[in-house]
Amino acid sequence: MIALSYTLELLEPFLATGLEGDPNTKQSLDYVPGSMLRGAVIYRYLHQTSHSELDPEAPTDSRLFLKETTRYLNAYPLTANGKRSLPTPASWLRLKGKSLTANPQIFDCAVDANQLPDQQLETIGSPFCYLDDRRVYLYRPERRISVHTAREPKAGRATQDKGAVFQYDALAPGQKFGGVILTSLAADAEQLKALLTQGPPLRLGGSRSAGYGLVQSSDVKIVDEWHETDAEISDIDQGEYLILTCLSPCIVRDNFGNLCADLDASQVAECLGIAANSLRPELKQTRRSIATLGGFNRRWGLPLCQTQAIAAGSVFVYTTIEPVSVSRLLALQEVGIGERRNEGFGRLAVNWQKAETVSYQEQEPRPSILRPPAPIIEGPNESLARRMAERLLRQELERNLAECVQRLRLTESNLKRDVPRNSQLSGVRMIVRSALASGDLERVRDFMAEMKKTARDQFMDARLHTGNQRLYEWIMMRLEHPEQIWAEIKPPAQFSFGALTVEVSAAWNTEYTLRLIDGVLAQAAKDKRKGWKQ
Repeated sequence: MIALSYTLELLEPFLATGLEGDPNTKQSLDYVPGSMLRGAVIYRYLHQTSHSELDPEAPTDSRLFLKETTRYLNAYPLTANGKRSLPTPASWLRLKGKSLTANPQIFDCAVDANQLPDQQLETIGSPFCYLDDRRVYLYRPERRISVHTAREPKAGRATQDKGAVFQYDALAPGQKFGGVILTSLAADAEQLKALLTQGPPLRLGGSRSAGYGLVQSSDVKIVDEWHETDAEISDIDQGEYLILTCLSPCIVRDNFGNLCADLDASQVAECLGIAANSLRPELKQTRRSIATLGGFNRRWGLPLCQTQAIAAGSVFVYTTIEPVSVSRLLALQEVGIGERRNEGFGRLAVNWQKAETVSYQEQEPRPSILRPPAPIIEGPNESLARRMAERLLRQELERNLAECVQRLRLTESNLKRDVPRNSQLSGVRMIVRSALASGDLERVRDFMAEMKKTARDQFMDARLHTGNQRLYEWIMMRLEHPEQIWAEIKPPAQFSFGALTVEVSAAWNTEYTLRLIDGVLAQAAKDKRKGWKQ
């Protein structure tokens, strides 16, 4: 078949929601489904032809979008050199609890399950890979998690009845994915190429009106001789293994018409055009998992029925009872198996894995993730943007302040001896809070200097858990040098909000000095009430 390869670059976060995960989290798939690109191409085609819907009786409509003569394969992450990665075989195992960097050897139980080491093994864990001879590069797409609040459509805001908090776990923008469209006619390939290259960027996936799903197609080219893997396929003699690796989810049914999660040997033999008893399944070497598929039909305005499928990366091994010719194997790999193959399902790799062990290689540098330029904020919006940036910076400081208070708690021995007493802690806190409103450090310093000997001795005997420093000396040092407060709290050097950059203001020295002192004293009183818990 003729292949039309293309590259999709995510200009915005991408959300192709799967059915797994937390109910309050919409988690995207790790790839761009071929069904989504098919829907986008159909939209452009209808707009170009001024039709409202596809006509199943029209040869062009049927051939391009409805029949399996044209197949829209999933778009998987691209490697550093522009190669399309593939789902990682489930039969690849590594030493459990060991880093692949230190122990790069990967064992393939599909090739030979008897040569596995006696140590405990586990699956690789990375969804995609690129196999170069016996070297393996692993890939995991970057993700972005965003928190949202449900809004009532008429009010345009969250209300008492409509205000649930949920989050989107989407693919991060700037990443590139490689996809392929397979077709049988050169004229169809040219027409599809024009549909992909003409027009503005595509909108794919969910929440497209909320800043998700903008993708740019590029590097669209027609390839006459295209193969999904680099494996060389040859005749299989009697008694040799036939290894089938699912390169996409596969939707198959058993002999009774029910959805199943297994590639029955008789069904595979039928697809190969050989006798039903010509293949014997090797269950010990087979590794498979189940995926639940869903979706949404925008034409109907309804969700699609949930479908059970064989997950991508599943590996099935059979022993051949009679020889299988290379032509039959190539035909199976080209056509695939199961239902909805025009949407990219049912892709198979034949004898892709041939080595008992492969070696993990450090991931090649990813293609540069181009971030959109930071917006330049000028005019009347600059003041508002600066306030927003300062609030975000203060949020970061609040987290650091809370961590600093926990780090500077009093030692356990001080608390057991009731040093200092709660009355003394409350007295200093009252002065600190009063000075916080006016920013008067002198008032607190004078109070500490004029403190009675009994109270001062209690603060001198109390020591901080970090550094074993006397509490009285630490407070006086903070009051004498408020500009050194940031050595304790450790704020970010600067905070960017678009093209606007804000830094910690010197006017905040007094405020955060007093707040840190107050927090340490408050934590000491709390520990004395509830007992020491480090």
